[in-house]
Amino acid sequence: MAIPSSLLDYINFEATLKDMIGSEEDELGVGEKISIKDILYESRFFVVNLLGVIGLAWIFYELATGLGNQHRLFSGVSMLVVCLVNCYWRMFFVTGFRHRYFSHRSFKNKVPHWLKWLVRTPSQEERYLRVVQFIEAFLATADAQKGVIWWASHHRHHHKFSDTVEDLHSFDFVHKETGSFWKSFYHSHVKWVLIKKIQESRLREGSGSQKIP
Repeated sequence: MAIPSSLLDYINFEATLKDMIGSEEDELGVGEKISIKDILYESRFFVVNLLGVIGLAWIFYELATGLGNQHRLFSGVSMLVVCLVNCYWRMFFVTGFRHRYFSHRSFKNKVPHWLKWLVRTPSQEERYLRVVQFIEAFLATADAQKGVIWWASHHRHHHKFSDTVEDLHSFDFVHKETGSFWKSFYHSHVKWVLIKKIQESRLREGSGSQKIP
C-alpha cells in the first residue's frame, strides 16, 4: 500500500518562520532620547515581568487571606503551582531554544527514526526541520523578549564584548562609569532595550540562526 504524500509538501513554513523570527526588520528607528511612545512600543518586552509581579502579589494575597478560608487557601496554592510550572517551562524554552539553539547552535534538529517513513525525501526533511524550528521559535517567544533572531544576535554581541563599552547591557561597565547602582540596574535591565542601536537585529552576528543548524 502506497504511503500518501506528506502534508509538509503543501505548507509554506518558510514564510511563516520568516514572519516570526525576522519581525525586527520593522522596528521603530528612534533616537537616544527615550519617550513614553518608545516605552509603549517596546512594552511587549516588559509586560511578562509586570504580569509576573502582579500575579505573585495576587498569589500571596490569596494565601494570606486563605489562612482562615479553606477555599481561598486552595485557590492560592493552585495559583502558585500554575505560576511555578509556567515559570519553569518558559525558562526551559529560553535556555534550550533562544540560548542554546538559536544563539550558540549547541545542537541540531533531526528527523527521529520513527518518522522516517513519513519524511523520506530531502525536500520533505527540510520542511520538517523548518516546522520544528518554527515550533522552537514560537515556544521561545513565550517570554515576550522579542524575536529569536534579535535575541540571538544581541546575545552573541554581548558575549563578544562582555563588560566593555560595546556591551549592550553591562551592569559592571555602567556602574564603573557612573558609580550609580540604580543607573546601572536600570540600563542593564530596561534602558538598553529602548535605545536606537538596539532596535534592529545585528544580522551579521545573527547570521546562521535563520538556517537549519
